[in-house]
Amino acid sequence: IECHACKEWFHGDCVGILEKEADQIEEYYCTCCQNSHGPSKLKSNLARTSHKPEEFELIEHPAIKNFYQALDDTSFLDSSHVVTYLANGTSFSIDYVYDNTLQ
Repeated sequence: IECHACKEWFHGDCVGILEKEADQIEEYYCTCCQNSHGPSKLKSNLARTSHKPEEFELIEHPAIKNFYQALDDTSFLDSSHVVTYLANGTSFSIDYVYDNTLQ
């Protein structure tokens, strides 16, 4: 991966970046250049959404694994009975969203 500031190239393994993670980085800054340029910058969400989620496989990171495990272990209340009413008196429900969004 190339440092956006000094233009030096680094092996991903040497700087702790997997190849699939490198594709998500807009501007990479090495440890020397981070002092003057700040941290590396990720691509915008819009640019990243062109990929299928399974291509990223971020679950390999320990923090992500812990988050998914905690999420799997959590039971959520059924929210299908929750209805919010709009100013005109109509209900804001999933049906309203489907009926009133561009398709």
